Amino acid sequence: SGSAPTLIVLSVGVIFVFIISGIIDTLRAKILSNFGAVFDQRVSGHIFSALFDGVVRRQAVGSQALRDLDTFRQTVTGQGIFVAFDLPWIPIYLVVLFAIDPVVGLVTLIGALVLVGLAYLQDRLTRPLTKDSNTAAIKSYGFTETGLRNSEVVRAMGMLGHIGREWGRYRAESLETSVAASDQANFWGGLI
Repeated sequence: SGSAPTLIVLSVGVIFVFIISGIIDTLRAKILSNFGAVFDQRVSGHIFSALFDGVVRRQAVGSQALRDLDTFRQTVTGQGIFVAFDLPWIPIYLVVLFAIDPVVGLVTLIGALVLVGLAYLQDRLTRPLTKDSNTAAIKSYGFTETGLRNSEVVRAMGMLGHIGREWGRYRAESLETSVAASDQANFWGGLI
């Protein structure tokens, strides 16, 4: 109809939907990040104790179980899980949009390229936080390995509680930096 008021209302509606979508995606990521932190807090202490029990029973153990827990937590709560769900649909959307109107398809393709550029920028800006998170995790793993190597002495001297508190401090620092990196990535993901 060529009606400018209709176009304005539709444009405002689309912008509103995009804002709501961004907020929902950010909240979804924040919920998963917090879930990962709570999951880690509930499970990591049990794994830590089990590692010492394994050393006392003369089983060959190391802090790999904690690394596996971190890998699992980061996989379940990271952006990769969203990409895994969204990526297969992109070619289908593009084909449908090009079928509707080639100009709409082209604008969408250009928009997708802009998003790839923003994703690259996100990676560059969140990399230092991720590096800090990894450094804190390595400290936590190193402390665990040292404790495990000396587990008989630790148990014999009744120091497991003290060692556990120190390990908990390292673990909390690792978790805190991990959540900060995740929040920064989630911000950029929501903006994208």
